[in-house]
Amino acid sequence: MVGPISDTGELLRGVSSAARESYYRTSSSRYAFYSILIVLLLAIAVVGVMRGDFVGHVLALSGAFGLALVCIWLALR
Repeated sequence: MVGPISDTGELLRGVSSAARESYYRTSSSRYAFYSILIVLLLAIAVVGVMRGDFVGHVLALSGAFGLALVCIWLALR
C-alpha cells in the first residue's frame, strides 16, 4: 500500500504542492460551459411549458431531462 505523497519529496523533485493542486482543479472555462448549458436547457424547458401543445411538452421534458443529466454529471465530478 502506497502512502500519501509528501511535500518534501515533491519539493526535491521541483514540483510544488500548489502546482499539483492546480493540475486537478477544474478550469473556469468548464464551469462557464456548464452554466451556459444549464441556462440553455432551462430556457428550452420554459419555452416548452409556455408553448403548451405536444411539441411544447416534448421540449419541456427534454429540457428537464437535460437539466437532470447535467446536475448528476456535476455531482459525480
